[in-house]
Amino acid sequence: MLAFVASNARGHSAQPEGQDHGIIRTIHVRFPDERGDPAAPVISHKQDFIFPHRVHNLYMSGDIFIAEASRSVQLLNYATRAGVLLLFADDYELDSDAGLIFQISIHEQAKKLRINGGWLRGQDEPESQRRFVRRVIALANYPHDILDPRDSSLDEASDISWTSVPFQLTHLFNEPRWPAATIRPLPAGLLASAICIRDFEIVEPSVEEGEPEAQHYVSLLLHDDRLVAYETDTVVRPDPRGQPAVPDAGLASFEGPWEAPKDVIDVPILDSKTKQVKTMHLALPTHCARMLAYRVAGWDSLRGRLLLNAAFEFKENGSASRLLYAIQY
Repeated sequence: MLAFVASNARGHSAQPEGQDHGIIRTIHVRFPDERGDPAAPVISHKQDFIFPHRVHNLYMSGDIFIAEASRSVQLLNYATRAGVLLLFADDYELDSDAGLIFQISIHEQAKKLRINGGWLRGQDEPESQRRFVRRVIALANYPHDILDPRDSSLDEASDISWTSVPFQLTHLFNEPRWPAATIRPLPAGLLASAICIRDFEIVEPSVEEGEPEAQHYVSLLLHDDRLVAYETDTVVRPDPRGQPAVPDAGLASFEGPWEAPKDVIDVPILDSKTKQVKTMHLALPTHCARMLAYRVAGWDSLRGRLLLNAAFEFKENGSASRLLYAIQY
């Protein structure tokens, strides 16, 4: 496992005096075989990487560090030590005062950078008073050779080779809100020929307070070099605060709402192939009956494991404690 910490510095010996840059410290951690006896993880080694520009936000996609800076996106393949600076143009919208990037990742099937972002209203106001006026999903080009396999002649002491290229946005999609009259049902067979960029939800509010609300599941597809969105399923949620559907591809971590304890919990799962929602009814271990409340923290579809945050009260002193469970099914 690779863990990382980002920091920023000024005037490091590897940079011109006074120039801001970012430092990423990686920590390689080896975990013992989970099928054996409990054992502590071991730190195998640490390593620092110096980025040309200060790091505002840091993401990881496979072997690639994606570091967002004020005027660029910095990509670094930590295995090959190849780096790319994607430089923003002066009129790049998401770099405006009201623009905000939530996440950047590499979509290998589409061969694009995928950017989740939006625009704020009241960006000069306190955080509690800011409101999103528009959420967007964007695609951008990047040099594909940064994903090339490791050169066996390189070692950890090799210098990073940085290349600068203009940042090029190729597709932009405005995520709709209800009523979304332009979102049509998914045509039969389209999933086989299109590339799914992202799944998202549109909430249809209840007419009256206390009534169930509908959750419309939408897939954003890249088809014929265009971004198109289609509705794939609709689920009526009796409790608007209930658990939203989670993807079934690998490990999905999230923070569901806190709920009162029960013997069986319902976890809606979004099927990655059909884009339909199915509900799993999972019985909790008997010792969980003492918990005050719980919330679903993740689902591992590969191992069939539920991650659960549980709050317990200890009778000795009346204090509460939270435990994280990994429950095997």
